[in-house]
Amino acid sequence: MSKSFPVVTGNSDIPNETNVRLNRLEPLVETDRLSAAQPNFWDGNAPNDLDLKVRKSLTGYIVPSGKPNAPCLPNFFAEGKGPAGNSDICRRQTFYDGALGERAMNALMNYADPSEIYDYARTFVCTFHGVDATLAINCLYRSGIRAASSKIQKIHIHMHYLGAFAMIGSADTFRKGAIMFRNTRLLAKKHRDNMIEKANRKSAGKSYKSNSGSSLPAQTSVSFGSNASGSSNATVTDELSPEYEARKKARLEQGGEGR
Repeated sequence: MSKSFPVVTGNSDIPNETNVRLNRLEPLVETDRLSAAQPNFWDGNAPNDLDLKVRKSLTGYIVPSGKPNAPCLPNFFAEGKGPAGNSDICRRQTFYDGALGERAMNALMNYADPSEIYDYARTFVCTFHGVDATLAINCLYRSGIRAASSKIQKIHIHMHYLGAFAMIGSADTFRKGAIMFRNTRLLAKKHRDNMIEKANRKSAGKSYKSNSGSSLPAQTSVSFGSNASGSSNATVTDELSPEYEARKKARLEQGGEGR
């Protein structure tokens, strides 16, 4: 994974870490048998993006590692296994990772505006495994049982399949998988940025100044869908990479198309 996965992720300035234990988070359940998660790859925001008062208040939920300058508020994770690895274990690991991420997003949401309802996916996990280097992408979302006061009494976290791609099957399959992966990272970042802005605004009050560079451009959007057969569709407004577009244009010109 250390050699092939960077080809999928491409060039990005999104803060991320690899193989760092999330050892500063409160445990999901009260047991000594559940060790701290250690995702192969995860995204978050730079710690200074979030107001210090908010970070201190929610440290056990949104600051996952004691490593200096490690990202906070993780909501995008990837786990990999080699050809001899167990795909079921890989999937369970990503569910564990994603549950921690969705809990972090939920904690920040409750801080920013506990009255607002966010029953949609804001956390994403990927698996990368097998002899055919299958990339599978899932989203996590919460649901809750609400009392008459509209407060959530019990939260459930669910994982939903979005799509999978055999990354060494063909160039076209690789492009589709890489596009969906990279756009999923952007969508996760957009959710983090929006939630952080709301939390910072509440923390700072009238003195808050929005960081205009923290959110994605309005024209960047991603939508996903899957059908009963398990195939997926990704509708994207950005392309795979500038380099890919340049090569595509050159091929079209050589073939006499697009003139």
